[in-house]
Amino acid sequence: MTSGFERVVLAAAAVAVMAGSADALLVSLDRADIRRALDLVQWPRTDQDRARFHARYIVRVGSAPAYQTSVDTIETITEFRRMVRIAEQHARINDTFARGGRIQEAEEALRPYRGRLSVVAHVKFGPHVTGVPDIDLTFADPKAPRAIDLRRAPIYALDGTLIGADIEAIFTSASIGQTTQIAAVRLRDAELARTAIDFGDLD
Repeated sequence: MTSGFERVVLAAAAVAVMAGSADALLVSLDRADIRRALDLVQWPRTDQDRARFHARYIVRVGSAPAYQTSVDTIETITEFRRMVRIAEQHARINDTFARGGRIQEAEEALRPYRGRLSVVAHVKFGPHVTGVPDIDLTFADPKAPRAIDLRRAPIYALDGTLIGADIEAIFTSASIGQTTQIAAVRLRDAELARTAIDFGDLD
């Protein structure tokens, strides 16, 4: 059964779609899209420009802990944003990635992520958590697309202490399309966090 919160969110999303949006989830990138992603990383774009771009994909939830586990943020990594992130990694080491018209380098780097979209929950652990528990990340609607893969990557402090994990649910971009979904993070019998994601408002 749909909750009151979810009805409000979905109704707001419907209004936004009817009103029109300058952005929409790109199910598959063409060369023009790849060039646009690369342009976001190159001069004269600034760090502030890139921060504003990424902010649209990240929701800070700040959940109350359960079983010494809490969720800090939930972010979306679309194929377009993945291209931006890959280009940023190369920009940090100041190499010649995809410069001088070598768009094929960018296409090859993006190949493993083609047609894929990730929703990632960044989770923090208390001092008594010694291993990554079976945290689940799904969409709340039973009729929503199901993840094709779920990955739980531990995060350690410099002294080797486990301090958190990235819980990554991977979907096919085509199954998501221009929808709004409620992402929910659960551990055992507790819901750690949930947030609405309007994929129609993301590249």
